[in-house]
Amino acid sequence: MDAFNPGIYDPEEVRTLVEDAQEINANALIVQVGRRFDCFCNEALFPRTDAAIDPAPYDPLAEVVEQAHAAGIEVHAWVNATTLWNSATPPESPEHAFNQHGLEAEGSDRWLNKRVDGTELVGDSSYLDPANPDAVDYVVDGVRSLLAEYDLDGINLDYIYLGMYDVDPQARLSINGITYDFGPQTHGGWEQTRPYTDVLQDWKAWLAEGIIDTNVAMNYKRDWMDDQAQMFDEWNEALANWQYDRQTVNGPGIFLNGISESVRQARETFEPTETGNTMVGWSGYAYASPSLDAGEQPGGADAERERLAHALTEEDPDGNEPLFEQDAAVPSMPWKEQPSNGHVNVQVGLRSGSPLDGAQVSLQQPGSEQSTVTTQVTDGSGWAGFVDVAPGRWKVVLERPDDVLGPPVSIVTVEAGTITDVELDRLRRR
Repeated sequence: MDAFNPGIYDPEEVRTLVEDAQEINANALIVQVGRRFDCFCNEALFPRTDAAIDPAPYDPLAEVVEQAHAAGIEVHAWVNATTLWNSATPPESPEHAFNQHGLEAEGSDRWLNKRVDGTELVGDSSYLDPANPDAVDYVVDGVRSLLAEYDLDGINLDYIYLGMYDVDPQARLSINGITYDFGPQTHGGWEQTRPYTDVLQDWKAWLAEGIIDTNVAMNYKRDWMDDQAQMFDEWNEALANWQYDRQTVNGPGIFLNGISESVRQARETFEPTETGNTMVGWSGYAYASPSLDAGEQPGGADAERERLAHALTEEDPDGNEPLFEQDAAVPSMPWKEQPSNGHVNVQVGLRSGSPLDGAQVSLQQPGSEQSTVTTQVTDGSGWAGFVDVAPGRWKVVLERPDDVLGPPVSIVTVEAGTITDVELDRLRRR
């Protein structure tokens, strides 16, 4: 449910949205509440949107949560994490990140992403610099505020990922994975695909490391074009096979296909691969454009949504048993519901108190000859993290080649289902 189109602008639209979700027996809504750091809500860190929603005290996100939960449907707040602004007219709120940290800001307070040639604006569009520590902290704090203020079942991030386990350990963190062009079968492996080479979105590694719960892949392909149908099939197989004890959801672009084609793509989503793997879900995009023919059919998008619901739940266009005839339970997350491992947060600073950027931090097993298990690099805030760490005693080591007295080290005890916080600085020695 994108927020650039009506759908949550007033309580009646929310009621219709929830009813439409019930029509296809949906068990979760992914609702865009942060387009460009404007929030379709009243209580988060991000300022309230300028969009033509009902005036306060109406709170779109609160309304969606209330109505969807009453219908037994989960709500996942979708946030664009790096798109700052897209208009020559600045946002109304003086608190908006563009007004605080955009064209008028200087130095580290200027959060605009910059191309190698110095360009900061693409037309009227600007983007947040994900290498600026303060900007990153703002995104993290904004998402954390959504979790703290609203009874959400999860967060869905566009463009980026982060950690939020310490705010709500049961909330699902999903990202919108890119599936440009053909899959790894055609290109000769994951590292030759466009998601990896063109946009550096290594969602395969994110799943393998366990730092995201679900990849809702944007598998936007036209079923009626042979080459794109092949692309869809290749990514479908890769997504099913690359889950790594986490989960993947196929997200076809229903706006690119007719209803019968969308139903076929939905059915292909749940067909086992040669190794017997299947994805856990299907997520149709977009609610505002339910099919390629929505603008040409009688009744427009509203009627086309009804036709799609009928095809998915009552009468399959190809004569098969309806795919979504029965309610489906939301897949469990055993790694969160019955955790067997813990996590480690590391904060690294200099003696002056400044954060240490780009430092290598190793997780080691005390007493082992080959003790290093894994190594992470701190970000601009001096933070590094380790996920799915086995319970027990661990040694956290800051690798500094100039430390003649030995690197700073901390011995910690990790417990299942908890986060262990560690602070390292140059004053702590072996």
